[in-house]
Amino acid sequence: MYVYPPTHAEYYPGAERFWLKLLFDPADGTVRGAQSVGRDGVDKRIDVVATAMQNGAAVSELAQLDLAYAPPYSSAKDPVNMAGMAAENVVRGLVDVVHWHDLDGEVPPLVDVRPPEMRAAAGHIPDARNVPLPELRERTDEFPDEVVTYCKMGQTSYAAGRILEQHGVRAGSLSGGYALYEAIQRDRAARADPSLVADD
Repeated sequence: MYVYPPTHAEYYPGAERFWLKLLFDPADGTVRGAQSVGRDGVDKRIDVVATAMQNGAAVSELAQLDLAYAPPYSSAKDPVNMAGMAAENVVRGLVDVVHWHDLDGEVPPLVDVRPPEMRAAAGHIPDARNVPLPELRERTDEFPDEVVTYCKMGQTSYAAGRILEQHGVRAGSLSGGYALYEAIQRDRAARADPSLVADD
């Protein structure tokens, strides 16, 4: 699972988002590894996951960890908790996950569940249809039998997938959302043309 949480409480100045990738056994939830990229608190999160791995923990245990927090350092639900909860949803069969590299092959139709203004400002995956989350329940009859939902980071698309599943539409959710997809596309473009890499 990919999550893109803030380094600390967002209402406290200086919060930045960072990437946390959690590897786990989808059958029993055993934590297998983690990677993280960011400026602040990355070491703390990797230390927590490494300790969990050493003790044979499952993702459900990551979700339940009671970790130290204060607004300048973390949120009440630490990014490790959030990654554990997202992974636990996979283990429990509550969500089918689609990863960014799956989009290179054939996938069901894509549904962007962000508000239109967010989609217009940030960009979107080509050929994705925009049906904002608040409109989803009234428009479930417009969907084929299977779709892939996405949002900015993955939380809203998870909710969208649950709604669609309840209405008989099989819905995968793009892990990491558009934020990860866009970062991957930027990286690919930079590799193809190094002049696109920012100086900083």
